[in-house]
Amino acid sequence: MAMEELLDDEVDILEITDEDGNDLAFEILYSLDYQDEEYLVLAPADEAQAEEGLTILKVVPTRKGMEEFVTVDEDTAIAVYNQFRELTKDIYDFED
Repeated sequence: MAMEELLDDEVDILEITDEDGNDLAFEILYSLDYQDEEYLVLAPADEAQAEEGLTILKVVPTRKGMEEFVTVDEDTAIAVYNQFRELTKDIYDFED
């Protein structure tokens, strides 16, 4: 996702169904490559869930030309988050 896209007023929403059948909506904050894989950094689209924090999902292409969004292990999530922080430090105000 280009820097210009981050500054655009339009919000990209990703709606997914979790393994329990719950529909969830996320705002896509950033898409980035980490170790030759694509990851999304997501924030809850519902303000009531905002305290849950960010979600990191791996984008996996399927044979049918679609994409699946897969949860990642903690080490990968931390590494992707750190890269996201570095790439967007001039846009977002991060709390330590």
